Amino acid sequence: MLLELLAGGYVQVDETPIRYCDPDYGERKTRTGYLCGVTRPLGDIWYIRSGWRCHASVTSHLEGFAGVAQAGMYEAYPKLAKTSKRIELTGCWAHARRRLFEIKERFQHECAAYLKLVAKHYEVEKEIREGGLDADASFRLR
Repeated sequence: MLLELLAGGYVQVDETPIRYCDPDYGERKTRTGYLCGVTRPLGDIWYIRSGWRCHASVTSHLEGFAGVAQAGMYEAYPKLAKTSKRIELTGCWAHARRRLFEIKERFQHECAAYLKLVAKHYEVEKEIREGGLDADASFRLR
């Protein structure tokens, strides 16, 4: 499944913290690990679990990939893109939107304008999803 995703030339990658039980850690205690997903639109999702968040744990599954990787800006992804001539890194609207909300108090006017554009983008993406549009129709609508 992972090889098929990587062969497509475009992947979306993100990791999220998870709490898990570890019987070797102690009674009734949980630890924090990370679950990293690799997917593409209308594709399967490949998950890999790691006990820690480091460069190798979130990028090792992209070994051999060539194409566009859409990811958050956790430092491992830009570093991977710099060291690999085969990967072009692109950002994620959810992460960009979150950052705009974080700085909204300091740059209220500027952020409001950008957030309106992001909201419009989300409306278009919703229309694509709900309408079941193919790639060409999606491109035209965007």
